[in-house]
Amino acid sequence: MRSIAATCNDTAILANVHVGGIPRSTDHGDSWHPTLDIDWDVHQVCTHPSRPDVVVAASGAGVCISLDQGATWTLSAEGLHAPYCAAAAFCGDDILVSAPRITLRHPPDSIGCLRRVRRQ
Repeated sequence: MRSIAATCNDTAILANVHVGGIPRSTDHGDSWHPTLDIDWDVHQVCTHPSRPDVVVAASGAGVCISLDQGATWTLSAEGLHAPYCAAAAFCGDDILVSAPRITLRHPPDSIGCLRRVRRQ
């Protein structure tokens, strides 16, 4: 396991298993169920600090976004030079994604192009 995160309302726990997908528990860890294929290359899972439905994961195929506490996922790789993402975090409502030689941001409620974070 590489990372573990709980939604801010404590109704779901998500674990990231490298080349093992994202198992999810809705009973405080008593049981776990896969949400992505077990062969999925996931590097980190992160929950939004104040919006329990929003979860993000960095993966070898791009950024995975969930708007239902990790029950289902949408993959976004648009705007990436290469799809590999190493880490993800939230900054306000923006998702920050670390990809090779670039940091990108993405609003969680829209599926679209990742935008490069520019230095001021």
